[in-house]
Amino acid sequence: MEKINPKIRKCQILVDNCRKILLKIYINFNNTNISKINIIGVTGTNGKTSTSYLIYQALNLAGIKCSYIGTIGFYLENDIKKLNNTTPDICDLYEMIIESINCGCKAVVMEVSSHALKLGRVNTLKFDYAILTNI
Repeated sequence: MEKINPKIRKCQILVDNCRKILLKIYINFNNTNISKINIIGVTGTNGKTSTSYLIYQALNLAGIKCSYIGTIGFYLENDIKKLNNTTPDICDLYEMIIESINCGCKAVVMEVSSHALKLGRVNTLKFDYAILTNI
């Protein structure tokens, strides 16, 4: 029979939403305040990609460094990363927003699908601007 090490204790913590707890740990670990960046969310039936990408291009042309998150990828400076979803999981979103802040972005434009809203993928984000396209 195996001996039990008395120094090892098991602990169980019950939470309502583990994603919120994980995000708090993630944000504290990265020591980044995402309120430093303007978050622009675009949702609606049609036109999310076009509207988001045009805003992203316009802000960058106006000298306001900006990133884009959506159907056609994650655009940051000259780098484009493919995404699996129009609106990634909240943990991935925080990672992209933090990366944008670290690259000096003042804004991030993101598509927010109705599916993502229903699943709560953006629940902990504070949008500075929300745009609703064609319904």
